[in-house]
Amino acid sequence: MKRSERFRVIVADDDELMRETVSDILKLKGFNVITAATGTGVIEATERLHIDLAVLDIKMPGMNGVEVLRKLKEVSPNTKVIFITAYIEDDIAHEAMKTDALAVLSKPFDPERLFQLVDAYSCEWEMSNREGRNSQGNSQR
Repeated sequence: MKRSERFRVIVADDDELMRETVSDILKLKGFNVITAATGTGVIEATERLHIDLAVLDIKMPGMNGVEVLRKLKEVSPNTKVIFITAYIEDDIAHEAMKTDALAVLSKPFDPERLFQLVDAYSCEWEMSNREGRNSQGNSQR
């Protein structure tokens, strides 16, 4: 199923195999996906491109996922986040659970669960964008 080209997901994980696997899963489901190996890469991509959803590893070199979320909110306040982590008992994972992230998934995670979360948010995003276009059209009449 082809999704809106305007809905863009970034997948960030310092583990290349994990990053590419998550990206491939979402691309196979029709999502427009780009990748980054670091938190800095996520921020740079978000400053260049409109990113609607970030799937972030919590533990990455440089900026951890929670720090990336905070920085994302500065440059792109509407971008939502799903965290993935192999360290669910870690302090950073506990901190991540207290944020406004859509979810915190523990590695290894069920790819179908990730898809369901991304799909649900993309549907919500699509509805809000459709409503925004409709209200703009109505106000111009």
